[in-house]
Amino acid sequence: MFKKLTPFFSKYRIIVMIFIAFIATTLMQAVPAFINLSHEAKSGVYVVVLFTYGTLCYFLLRYKKLTVEDKVFLIILGGVIIRSFYAVFTGVTDRQHDEGYFSGLSDDLINPGHLGYIEYLCKFGHLPDFSPYKLFSYYHPPVHHIISCLYIDLQMLFGVYERYAFENIQALTVLYSCLCLPVSYGIFKKMKCTDTCILLAMALVTFHPGMIFMSASVNNDMLCTLLTFTCFYFGLNWMENKTLTNLLKIALSLGFGMITKLNCAVMAFPLAAVFLLHFISECKEKRVWKSVREFAIFGVVTAGIGLSYVIRNLVFYDTNPGVPVLTEESVQYIGDLGIWDIYGLTPPLEFDYPFHTINGEQICNIWQILFRTSLFDEVRPDLSGTLLMGCRISLILAMLLGAIFFFVIITMQIREIKKGNKELGIYLLVGYVLVVITFILFVVKYPYTCSANYRYVVISILYTAIGLLQVSDKPHIKTKAHSVFVSVIQYGFIALLTLLTIILLVWNQW
Repeated sequence: MFKKLTPFFSKYRIIVMIFIAFIATTLMQAVPAFINLSHEAKSGVYVVVLFTYGTLCYFLLRYKKLTVEDKVFLIILGGVIIRSFYAVFTGVTDRQHDEGYFSGLSDDLINPGHLGYIEYLCKFGHLPDFSPYKLFSYYHPPVHHIISCLYIDLQMLFGVYERYAFENIQALTVLYSCLCLPVSYGIFKKMKCTDTCILLAMALVTFHPGMIFMSASVNNDMLCTLLTFTCFYFGLNWMENKTLTNLLKIALSLGFGMITKLNCAVMAFPLAAVFLLHFISECKEKRVWKSVREFAIFGVVTAGIGLSYVIRNLVFYDTNPGVPVLTEESVQYIGDLGIWDIYGLTPPLEFDYPFHTINGEQICNIWQILFRTSLFDEVRPDLSGTLLMGCRISLILAMLLGAIFFFVIITMQIREIKKGNKELGIYLLVGYVLVVITFILFVVKYPYTCSANYRYVVISILYTAIGLLQVSDKPHIKTKAHSVFVSVIQYGFIALLTLLTIILLVWNQW
């Protein structure tokens, strides 16, 4: 029996490890014996786990001949450990976005925010029977909230206290964030680049702070991100093998992504580009009706799932999709400021306090907000000395690498098109450019500092990692200048990730 199980665990060890971590996170947040430990005792457990992990990596790397798969497993294991303990040390009202509050399942109160939305489903067992625009956060599509409700009910069946069951909404988001990692690995392998390049790309996605902060959220951002990554992967699959089955996988991931959060619709642009390219080639081969039939099925499945909540609200409550906005009196409002101040590429750079202060009068440039929130979310710690200097250096380094990679990503996709990989190049080029354009348009429509938060464009981390893979691919490094450039950016990313991980571990914000 064990011999039969060995190939299974060897093939799916990353998934098995992630689900073990998911169960462990749930238990740490649900078992009173662990919950009642002091913060110092929990920190001690964390230190022991990290030390064990570091020791394991050291001896394996020194004394074992590890494959790239083995090294990727160790990288993902480190990311899973950090995510799990970050959730344990982060309450459902700590460092959240639009969380609202819940009062308990024993009353009939209807509370706002994502927590209130989930609580409503637990209390009443159905979607809101009023216009979702009447209460904050209820306008969001409900998939994440339904899954959270079911998980809370499941825990309470096993005797978990209500408060702890709600805390374990974060166990789900830890699971979503961790599952993004093997999906990312699958995407990187599709790029057909040198295996050793994958390690740094994987480290970027695994240890990027934006992915870690979102792993302890209670809102729908992390599940939307997972489904967006999945849609991205299935798009690549379809380009390799254009079957109806692969097309339906895209439709399901895109549809469920949109009914989790409409941000997932950003994948529609690169998909539409490669679909159009394929349709033109099919027309030339006189296979028009086959393509029409398959794309019609795709459209029905995607729209039927993805727009179902929008249609429901339109039919029952005569409400169009949109986002309830703050007033112009809000400190976050930036609509009355200069266009160059908001969207300019060379704004006055302020690094003394490298965190996002929310207030539009203090910081209004969307690119500064984007990079600050990508590294530190909207946390505003009271730091000084070495840690503050480390945060400043991190922000400067991230902005430099981000500016460089805007051009690198575009250049690499143009290179792919010229090489003959037209579909891949167009898929990545259109996808990346439209992420940037939709980000700008979103702020134009909703001119508030919160609209420029990195969580709305977290898919950009995939494009950055792919650009890093492509530019670092050894067979394409032909000149000394190219080699030096690759070395500089690789060491830049290593320095950035190392510095940020150290800051995240020791800055006492947990």
